[in-house]
Amino acid sequence: MNEKNREDINNLFNMMSNYYMGQVKRKEFYNNDSAKRIYELVIEHIKKQEKTSADYEKCQELREVADNFYNLIRNPKLREEVIRKDMKISEFMELYREEVLGDDKRKYDMSDLFNETFIKSKNSVKGDNSRYLKYTPFHGETYEYTDEKGNEYYIVEVGRLYMQQWNGLQNYIDKYSITRKENEEQVTVDEIYSNISIRDMEDEKYRNAVIRELLSRRNIDLSQTKGYVGEIVETPINLKKEKPGKEINVGNSSYLYKINDKYSLLYDAAKLSAVMLQETTNSKMAHKDRVEMSKEKNYDDGGR
Repeated sequence: MNEKNREDINNLFNMMSNYYMGQVKRKEFYNNDSAKRIYELVIEHIKKQEKTSADYEKCQELREVADNFYNLIRNPKLREEVIRKDMKISEFMELYREEVLGDDKRKYDMSDLFNETFIKSKNSVKGDNSRYLKYTPFHGETYEYTDEKGNEYYIVEVGRLYMQQWNGLQNYIDKYSITRKENEEQVTVDEIYSNISIRDMEDEKYRNAVIRELLSRRNIDLSQTKGYVGEIVETPINLKKEKPGKEINVGNSSYLYKINDKYSLLYDAAKLSAVMLQETTNSKMAHKDRVEMSKEKNYDDGGR
């Protein structure tokens, strides 16, 4: 989003949100296609600005926000969730600001937290960079969840990475296969590292934090940590009074983002470093295997 256009775009988002939330609980909301009417009113508003403004870029950004908002509210399952939770305007805007505006609510590229010295070295001999890491694959039970828009999430634990930190502390991070079914058609599959408490997924606030923040497309796509996406933790007491969105560094340069008073998103620097070391090793081994296979193939072809 262009900074000079931010105020106009925020005002448009505020206007659309207030209008939608003022209409959505009416019984006839979908009978008279009110979602489309909201979109048409917004487009009319943008067209008026286009006539008086020479800023083509701003008008295009306004149209993009309007399109994103319409795609959001045309889903009847969103309306059901708003009514069921008696959602307030402030909560609606907090939940969907990023999706509509494309804003980055937080720092995303977490790769600068990487520090291989966080993981204990196996050998102090110069040139030996091996670390205390052990990955154990397995196939766990599949757990299914649905978000407020009806998107389905299937979570399967597929392995565990054990590590020994520089101070001798033993720790681990789990690996999951995440399948996301959107709009009953589009399916995406990701393999990620995190620690998700299946037991706590029964708690709505924890479940929402996992689905909306931890497993969001932006968090997975933009973290740039070879699959580590952080984990949901209880918000520290000293942050209870801070507004949602507070970002702080926590010891050893770990990163924490406050979602709400109960939960936050934590990127643990030691776990992040372990995952990046492990996945880098995996990539090197896979490349070596491909080279060996290519050599064998060339040898076989030459021997015919």
